[in-house]
Amino acid sequence: MIGYLYNVIMQINSGAGATIILNEQSGQSPAFLQIGGLRYNTEVNAITQPFYVQLEGNMWPNSTLTINGTMATVAASAIGLPLISLINYSSGATSAQISRVNDVFGLGYTPSNPLDWTPVPTNSQEALDQIATRLVAGGL
Repeated sequence: MIGYLYNVIMQINSGAGATIILNEQSGQSPAFLQIGGLRYNTEVNAITQPFYVQLEGNMWPNSTLTINGTMATVAASAIGLPLISLINYSSGATSAQISRVNDVFGLGYTPSNPLDWTPVPTNSQEALDQIATRLVAGGL
């Protein structure tokens, strides 16, 4: 079972944002992919069976993502996730179940002058962390 939503807006019907609820299926490994459009609240329930979720569309402001269970795998672009404070985990779920696709944590980085770095960063997050450390220490 694979559900695809292309450029879909989930409508508000009763004054609250719509919630997409994704439930595991016995004997199957379902997947849900959102490639474009807007998404409101999303809940992934995968306690005993795997469920793969790919979120590359936009989140409506203040919408939530709930991951319930350790069998959910979420791959998401930076715009596909709500603020960290709006992501909820239950039944053993953790932030390690989210793979960030195109944000600074995963982008490779090669400095043009490696002598400016100690140690030489291999990704953008390491470079930003070094810059922040130097700013706090007054070393830039």
